[in-house]
Amino acid sequence: MLHEGERLELNAKVKASGEIRVEMLEPGGKPLGQPSDPVKGDSLRTIVAWAGESHAAAKFRGKPLSLRFRMKNAELYSFGFRRG
Repeated sequence: MLHEGERLELNAKVKASGEIRVEMLEPGGKPLGQPSDPVKGDSLRTIVAWAGESHAAAKFRGKPLSLRFRMKNAELYSFGFRRG
């Protein structure tokens, strides 16, 4: 996928004992750094952060990118890259 946003937002429901972590990957599947900080809670637009940085996805804008979601006791309904 090519994205034009600066931050990744999730519509997700994470139970108290759960979490979601996101990895950004090259098209061949090689990780582009560490997994995200854990996402917790229930929100329509949770911003995903990497090492506390919520605009980490901006440096990959316009480049091919895959995402890997690692979920424990969580439901992911949608995700999107947003500007601003």
